[in-house]
Amino acid sequence: MEIPVIETRHVKISNVVITSDDIRALATIVDNASKEKINDKSYYSYSFGAKAFDDSEYESTSCDVFRKGGVLETKRIQEVNIYFSEHSTNSRMNIRITHGDSRSMSNEITVSGTDSTWVNGVMRQFEDIINNLEKQKTWPKQFYWVIVIILALGIGRIISFLLFDVIFVHSIRREPATPFIGWIVVFLFIFLPASLLSDKIVKLWPSIEIRAGKDYAQIEKRKRYRLWILMSLGIIPILISIITEIIKLVLK
Repeated sequence: MEIPVIETRHVKISNVVITSDDIRALATIVDNASKEKINDKSYYSYSFGAKAFDDSEYESTSCDVFRKGGVLETKRIQEVNIYFSEHSTNSRMNIRITHGDSRSMSNEITVSGTDSTWVNGVMRQFEDIINNLEKQKTWPKQFYWVIVIILALGIGRIISFLLFDVIFVHSIRREPATPFIGWIVVFLFIFLPASLLSDKIVKLWPSIEIRAGKDYAQIEKRKRYRLWILMSLGIIPILISIITEIIKLVLK
């Protein structure tokens, strides 16, 4: 008797935005592919589940749990877990998606079974969806230290202005170079706080962003919008002021 060989395929999920419709599409693939392996003698199990940020959990043996107007539209989703297993053919599908920057195995799709044609066919369907997901912005992570320096310069300029243009205004008039020198000193002291603030900014673009629930519940999206407003109205003018001071100091 030939011993069956189980083939397993994996696909990692990272740097993408996953919407409610994307989750439903993944669940539909599991639902349709599982029917190919089920018969009257099959021993199988299903699980379609989601966990919200308010710690409420939803689980069903039907993908109807993800229907339009349901939990994906009313809750801010933190985790999605979809599972199918049929024991006689060792056919399995497992989808694990977690909102955030988790580097564990929590963002992965796995398909396995003794039918290689089925395994690879199903995986290609999953890959088609994953490859067409909206790509998450990665520049905040790539330019992390640039963000740190920009914030340090901006915060340093504000503190320098308060200290040397407001509190010690008379000494400034006698020593014009003092504000710039003072700003450099302040910059060094606020570098650590700037790093901590940069960490929070980078997290506004998580590796996996599950964009489900009401629009007002899309916290990262709302904070990114506020960040752009702050950058436009505050940080950019401050940086222009810093560059102007440096140019004046160099050309003097």
